[in-house]
Amino acid sequence: ADMVLSYTTSPAYHLIAEGDASKAAAPFAEGHYMQVEVAGKLASTDQPELADRFLAFMLTDAFQAVIPTTNWMYPAAIPDGGLPDGFETLIQPAKPLLLSAAEARAARGPALDEWLNALSR
Repeated sequence: ADMVLSYTTSPAYHLIAEGDASKAAAPFAEGHYMQVEVAGKLASTDQPELADRFLAFMLTDAFQAVIPTTNWMYPAAIPDGGLPDGFETLIQPAKPLLLSAAEARAARGPALDEWLNALSR
């Protein structure tokens, strides 16, 4: 495909895992939507201490260090050793976008229409 809809960190996968430096993210002046992943503890858990320990583990340097090359995304905290080689080549969006669920639903149809129209030219 000439173009795919993916994350701005996707080129890191191609570069690091495949040795392919031909992929790049397209910078959009209107911004790039942020993908935020979270973890939490259920109020109803019968193992609150274990949940707390796991959440604390997720914030350790060792855990954060594997996020870039397993989830192919930026970690919550930059590990002591820094990001893997290749991440420095990624674009840094000047305008991060974070829409509410209602805003995302409302924008989905028009955004897909615009995307399909642009790619059909």
